[in-house]
Amino acid sequence: MIALMLNKLAAIIQSHAAQCDEVEVLYGHEVTELGREVKSAWVQVQTAKGQKRINSEYVVGCDWGKSLVRMVLFGKQAILACMGQEPRRTRYSSLPETADSNNSLHPENAWLAFRPDKEPNHWRLICCFKDSFEGQELDNVLKIILLGNVSLEQYDVMRARTYQIHQRIVDSMRIGRVLLASDAARLCCRYGALGLNGGIADVGSLRDCLVAIHEDKASETILCTCSEVRRDKWKNIIEPMSQNTLKIVFSDPANLADNNAYKTSQLMKTGPGAARARAPL
Repeated sequence: MIALMLNKLAAIIQSHAAQCDEVEVLYGHEVTELGREVKSAWVQVQTAKGQKRINSEYVVGCDWGKSLVRMVLFGKQAILACMGQEPRRTRYSSLPETADSNNSLHPENAWLAFRPDKEPNHWRLICCFKDSFEGQELDNVLKIILLGNVSLEQYDVMRARTYQIHQRIVDSMRIGRVLLASDAARLCCRYGALGLNGGIADVGSLRDCLVAIHEDKASETILCTCSEVRRDKWKNIIEPMSQNTLKIVFSDPANLADNNAYKTSQLMKTGPGAARARAPL
C-alpha cells in the first residue's frame, strides 16, 4: 500500500484532469456568494482582477469542512454535532530535529509532531488537552509536554488553533441545482475513519450520475437517489467506523486487556488457523 499526502494525491488528480479537454482548472478563484435558479446555479468569485459570476447547470460544493456552499444552503451551525471530545491545538515551532516525524504516547500528555514537506524548519504539533488553555497557561503546558523540558526561548509559535472531534452530515446532498460531496457534506473523526475514502466515493458516484444525465440515460431524480445512497453509506459504514475509532483513541489503556476485540486479536496471533477461523466468509 502507498500512503500519499493530500497535496501529492491532488497532483495526481490534476495530471489526469489536464488530459480532459472539457476540464478547466481555475486557480485564485475564491467563492464568495452562491445563487440558485430553476434550471441553473451560479457562484460569485473573487479573483486577482476583481469579482465575476460563473453560471452553470449545476454547482458542486467540495470546499472542505468550512464549506461556504453548505453554509449558504443549511446555515453555519445546521449540521454541527460535536461529540464532546477534548479540544486539540495545532502549533508550528522551529525545534531543531533530524527526523521528519515523532510522537509521544502518554496517558495525559500525548502528542504527534511532523515536519511539512515545504516547511523543513517548522514542526506541526498536535496535542490533546482535557482543558482549554490560553497564553502563558498554554506555554507552561507545552513545556511539560515537549520532551527534554524545552524552554520557550527555543521555539517560536507561528500559529495555534483549537478544534473538536465531531461527526456530522447534511440532511440532503442535493438542493435543487446545488450538490454537496466529501467534507462539505459530512465529516468524521480525524484519527482515520474513511473520511478521504468516503469523499472519493461521494465524488465518483456523483460524477457517474451527472454523466448519465448528460447522456440522457437518467433523469435528474438520480441525484436525489445518489444523495440518499451516499447518506446511507455514511450512516451505516463511515459513521460507525468513526465511532469505533474514537472508542479506541479515548479508551483506558489500563483496561485494554479486558476488551473482547483485543482478546480476539491476541488469539489470532497464535497461528494461521486461528486467524482463518475468525475471518469473515
